[in-house]
Amino acid sequence: MEIRGRLESNDLRRMANELRQYEVSLQAKIRTLLERLADKGVYAGQTTIGNFGKYVTFSRHTDGLGVVVVAQETNVIVSRWLRGREEMEAIVSPLLMAEFGAGPHAIVWEGVTGNSNTLPDGTPIGRGSFPEQTHAFESSWWYMDLNKHWHQASGVKPTRPLHNAMIEIINTVNATAREVFGNG
Repeated sequence: MEIRGRLESNDLRRMANELRQYEVSLQAKIRTLLERLADKGVYAGQTTIGNFGKYVTFSRHTDGLGVVVVAQETNVIVSRWLRGREEMEAIVSPLLMAEFGAGPHAIVWEGVTGNSNTLPDGTPIGRGSFPEQTHAFESSWWYMDLNKHWHQASGVKPTRPLHNAMIEIINTVNATAREVFGNG
């Protein structure tokens, strides 16, 4: 944008008005850019969540501070099984399961403190996150359900919905900015 004029009061007022209009236009374009990028992230998350989509929703949240992609668990998974005669139970985060996987497919994540598979608050994730885990690194294992039927499990392959949302935003930021602001 270019604003031209003379150093005269009428021209200065006009140039100041043009500058204010440009500011409003620029703020609107920035908001549009952020919303479009967030929408692309939401779509990427929704399309890569896999079987956990019934437990997780993706949305765009806009407020005075900006635009963010929100992944929210609508429910958790309660896993119950028998170990001998003892009933075992673990609460499983569908979002963490989709992002990091479980068993031999799990992504080993390096936490902030340097501890693998531990969130900053100390919550364990991924391999070994079930109580007294003994089969995390095996290709498959057997467990007994509450009806005393045996099942074979082989872990969960991560679909990485949050990672994919971030990568989609990064990969499309330049093209989206050109759409919103033009090529100039």
